[in-house]
Amino acid sequence: MNSVSRPHIPAGAEVIAYGTVLVVGTIEEGPFDSPITGSSVYRIRTTDGEITTRSVQIVVPRIDFETSWHVWKDGTVIAGGPGISRDRMDEYASVHGGDVVYGWPAA
Repeated sequence: MNSVSRPHIPAGAEVIAYGTVLVVGTIEEGPFDSPITGSSVYRIRTTDGEITTRSVQIVVPRIDFETSWHVWKDGTVIAGGPGISRDRMDEYASVHGGDVVYGWPAA
């Protein structure tokens, strides 16, 4: 993911939170300052019904994820996101391994 400033995502929007494990869910609330981390976070209801919080810097609308280039390796996104070019992902994959995919890998 790149570090550009992200626009506010409204409650009810489907989102993806990047991380070791991708979190797929819907914005419940936010952004707000977390009393635990001090950073700005969204409260997300995951597809399995759990509530979690994630930094605004790693949460993107699902459509933005699905229309972005990523490098996938061993079932995990290791690079990419909105605003990252295919060429940059090809370079990254040539150095670090993995497959360059637009959005989700084929099932």
